[in-house]
Amino acid sequence: MSGGGRGEGLGREEGFPLDAPQFVVSTALVVFLVLSGSALLGLLVLQSGIASSLGAFYAEGDTPLGAAINSLFFLILVLAGAALLLALARKKRLDILHLVLAVAIFVSYWGILEIYASALVSGEELYALMDVLSLTVAALTAVLVVKPLNLTLLSVLLLLYGMMAGPLFTAMLTPLSTIAVSITLAAYDAYSVTRGPLKKFLETVSGQPGSGAPSREPLRGAVVHIGPLSLGMGDVLVYSMLSPVFLVTPSFSPARWLACSAALLLGFLATLQMLRHRRYMPALPLPVTFSLATYAVCYLLGL
Repeated sequence: MSGGGRGEGLGREEGFPLDAPQFVVSTALVVFLVLSGSALLGLLVLQSGIASSLGAFYAEGDTPLGAAINSLFFLILVLAGAALLLALARKKRLDILHLVLAVAIFVSYWGILEIYASALVSGEELYALMDVLSLTVAALTAVLVVKPLNLTLLSVLLLLYGMMAGPLFTAMLTPLSTIAVSITLAAYDAYSVTRGPLKKFLETVSGQPGSGAPSREPLRGAVVHIGPLSLGMGDVLVYSMLSPVFLVTPSFSPARWLACSAALLLGFLATLQMLRHRRYMPALPLPVTFSLATYAVCYLLGL
């Protein structure tokens, strides 16, 4: 799940001290768990042969032209999502937006879980059990998007969703394309949150006191809540796409992964500090820039 129309950037509730040590540590821990989980799942995808069965977005994705085409493809999806989001917000139909997100999450989550089940499970009976579990998790997530009975549980399920989806996208893209897509989405994130579609969406929603959507819920299904912080699913997806690249490209290197992950976390925490003075901040530009700069240094040093 990605795109400014699907909720990128960091948002916060007013009046909460974002520099509270416990909050900073817990937030950083969540991001680190996403990076760790996606790196391990990336290894699973590579070792299980899932990657060969998924196919590629564009066969020449390991060239600059292929990376540009893949980046353009993702950007078009993002812009389409943003257009839908704005149109529904202006018509005061956030209920339809949540329904669309719920259906999309249900179908994709179920498919993602089935892909991992096929790699992890052998035996018809066990696979049948995993099939039921996959359907249940996907359905529960979709229901919570439509009916916010428990935002904490929804956030946990969405974090797992993003953590699992990222490595699959990485498998369908070459490392060059993954990096190019991440840079493209980071640039769009900076525009969308500060001047573009997401900023306009939030302004539109805040001007609709009768919309029935509390401040934390207009983008329900497109953000995860970490205490008072709202982190876009597009951000989670990009973090999860980059993490396997840091670990296995051009060769397996836990030291390189640790250095790049630390840089990404540093960028995230820097963004969090900047959020103290603003209501919303793009959560991709600094983490992507810091981590890719570190990755480039590691690459040049042969790490």
